[in-house]
Amino acid sequence: MSSPKRPLSSPTSQSKRQRVDANADADMHEQPSKRAPGKSTSGPTASASLSTEFEYILKHHISLAAPTVSLLDWYLCLWNCYIVDSALKIRLEEEQGQLQRSIAWLTAECDILLQCCNDQALELSGRRKAVAALNDGIFEALKASEKRAYRMVELN
Repeated sequence: MSSPKRPLSSPTSQSKRQRVDANADADMHEQPSKRAPGKSTSGPTASASLSTEFEYILKHHISLAAPTVSLLDWYLCLWNCYIVDSALKIRLEEEQGQLQRSIAWLTAECDILLQCCNDQALELSGRRKAVAALNDGIFEALKASEKRAYRMVELN
């Protein structure tokens, strides 16, 4: 006589489920006197919660108590890791979004600053050319004035 197979809702593989069911069957055959009289030997339904399934195992399969508690401990540990990792992932995604917005803003500001620098460089280049042309004009005027002054001195 074997108990009906039932799905476990814990995060285990199919082979582990089969081993738990096989162990449960063996336990039921080994310890029929430990079962409470009048209690049904059928397991929880397919829609049973994880805690209901663990409670069933602990009540009806005493030899599976330690492995069940160990399995529950691993399940809770994995669940905790999942929650922590999920929170970390959400935080990192938010930070990444903020960084991307900051990069976009900095890029726009850099482009504006580069345009201002280019405008200033163009203005300075124009001023430099104007000062050079003025300097050349003054130099030519002085040269011409010197030649006139030199001729006047020669004429006197």
